[in-house]
Amino acid sequence: MSTQLDHIILLLSPADFNNVPAWLSDNFTIVDGGKHSKGTSENKLIIFQDGTYIELFSWVDPQPDGVEPHADFPSWASKPEGHIIDWALTGSDPHGKRDEIMAQLRDLEAKGEQLGITYDQPKEGGRRRMDGKELRWYATRPRQVDGEHDSVRVNVPFFCHDISDRTLRVPYTQGSTDDWPRITTHPCGATGVFSLAVRVPRSRMDSCVKLYEGISGTRGDSRNVVAHSMASFTIDTPAQSADVSGRSLCVIFLIGKGDAAGETGTSVEDLMLLTSKQERKGDRLNDDGFGAKITLC
Repeated sequence: MSTQLDHIILLLSPADFNNVPAWLSDNFTIVDGGKHSKGTSENKLIIFQDGTYIELFSWVDPQPDGVEPHADFPSWASKPEGHIIDWALTGSDPHGKRDEIMAQLRDLEAKGEQLGITYDQPKEGGRRRMDGKELRWYATRPRQVDGEHDSVRVNVPFFCHDISDRTLRVPYTQGSTDDWPRITTHPCGATGVFSLAVRVPRSRMDSCVKLYEGISGTRGDSRNVVAHSMASFTIDTPAQSADVSGRSLCVIFLIGKGDAAGETGTSVEDLMLLTSKQERKGDRLNDDGFGAKITLC
């Protein structure tokens, strides 16, 4: 199985999680997810026909007694609400994929290119669905070499590899739920993810391109666009057959901006979704204060 786009995480405040903003509820069919294993966070899902999804993630308020606050995902504790805070790839072999990426990092280091990140060993996680079913996965997360997760890391995804059947976590296929295909049919016509644009420090663009070749398992197409560099990587989505638009691929764009110093916060600045509705193509779904554009194409 190839490396594939898995999901994109949107952090909502507890108030917005319980009363989802209209730009989400009017455009998407939203499925209850459940609480994560330590009870500090919960989610809802926007599931697409290509097998990817947007995770509406929120902290449980108040945090449960007897558990370290934000224990399920401590690296997201300081992330800004109302933003895309992370994204994930998937595949069939969590340990093999980490070994592949670490070999790429060692090769870059041997050539004098220091990105300052590493990937931790795969760690098991899970959550209980609203219907009581348990699902499990391995998460392989990047961190800075000095020990800190996120914030100033070079902007790379984590990996989420299923232990239980993937359709327990993402019921996007016929027969995976009694509610199929309603849950993958959205008022805005979205059928999948077309592209994801990720900001990386311009001074590390060349190194990031080489690292992403190891992460994505594909060669990057690099070129200059106006005043900054850009590279693209075409990867699979979980659907093994083409979706209604005749494609089951996603393009990851690396956009070289800024400097390595002071690179903080969310790195995703543009998410484009495929739509089956011609009249909706080009529509922006969220407002300007969101931090990343979400548009239909």
